[in-house]
Amino acid sequence: MAGEWIKVRKDLPTDPSVIAVAAQLGESEDSVVGKLVRLWSWADSALADGNARGVTFSWIDRYVGVTGFAQSLASAGWLTETSDGVSIPHFDRHMGQSAKMRALSANRAQKHRDTRNAPVTPDALPEKRREDENTRTPPTPLPGGDAHKEHLTVAEQEVVDAWNALPAIFGGVRRVGARRQYLRQRLADPWWMANWRTALAQIPTTPSLCGKGGGDFDFVASFTWFIRPNSVARILEGECANWGGKGNKATGRVSELNQPGKFEGHIGA
Repeated sequence: MAGEWIKVRKDLPTDPSVIAVAAQLGESEDSVVGKLVRLWSWADSALADGNARGVTFSWIDRYVGVTGFAQSLASAGWLTETSDGVSIPHFDRHMGQSAKMRALSANRAQKHRDTRNAPVTPDALPEKRREDENTRTPPTPLPGGDAHKEHLTVAEQEVVDAWNALPAIFGGVRRVGARRQYLRQRLADPWWMANWRTALAQIPTTPSLCGKGGGDFDFVASFTWFIRPNSVARILEGECANWGGKGNKATGRVSELNQPGKFEGHIGA
């Protein structure tokens, strides 16, 4: 029974590779971690050196119950397709008996150091404990309002929090709601993931996105508009900077740009 366990990092759900795999598959980070544990547990029991001859990406997808899971792991560098099967890189670092012995030894050594270096302090008196409990600062409310009640993934919540950090003129996201499907589509796009922060930072400094486009063009960018397919590219390419100028075809269509559901087929797409 002593060997029937695997080593899993406690910060695995927030590993950037896990976040990327979750975004690609439309799964939560917790779901991806669970499927990784299932796959790694099988590998620890069935493989001696990390090479699984005869095993295919399709079999792994069926084993964890998610199509594309193996390919996403390969993109993250956690799985390799070979000529006769698949291979788990750095298998001997984390799985197998030698890796487990190293992990146990390191854990024992750390506990010994912690015990040796721990300061000896008397227990707080009962009166002092009651005073500390009465003066304890209440927890700070989470930013983003009701969006936190939707159980968003880490990547989704990062976009919401970044938007809510913009000046009040752009409105805060209280609930993502039906827009979540479009947000997930954007997060699954590697180019969008690499560029959305840069585009977001340019919004407050682009007059035509702040209601200062000139003439009758008083468009103010919204979260709904930002997560449309081409909005980030248009910001970075400078197209939005020209909105509202004389003869510009966007003038007069302000009412359409922020309407939910209209993601294709016009200047706001």
